[in-house]
Amino acid sequence: MLVWRFRVQVEDPRRALRVERAAARLVAAVLVIVSLTLVVESVRSLSDRVGPDSSAIGVSIAIASLVVLPVLAVVKLRLAARLDSPGLHGDGVLTVAGAVLASAVLIGLLLDRSLGWWWCDPVAALLISVLVGGEGGRTLVASRRIA
Repeated sequence: MLVWRFRVQVEDPRRALRVERAAARLVAAVLVIVSLTLVVESVRSLSDRVGPDSSAIGVSIAIASLVVLPVLAVVKLRLAARLDSPGLHGDGVLTVAGAVLASAVLIGLLLDRSLGWWWCDPVAALLISVLVGGEGGRTLVASRRIA
């Protein structure tokens, strides 16, 4: 959606505003869905007393996410500020959330293995869900201000 939005910018600046609004709303919806999914899965894990699972592939993906996602997030957020794009800003925040979730997974695994704190990962996900949901709301409000 965001690639389409920036392609339209070149072709028709007026239409680009409508596409920006649609992109921002879509990103806001994704942020809210991610937030709600985190809440549901975290509550389920806490109620079932289920700690984090680990696999070599999962840990590798989390580590790769910690290397790539922060850099990608910074680029997206800087570009969003320069272009005044709420949609790209929301996408950048979603990328930040991915990096934070990856670090929470790794820390949760470490704390579960070393201290038996099985609950650490779902509690961290609940906290992150509040931030992601709040950003979804902010992105939606910003989409309404697009002329």
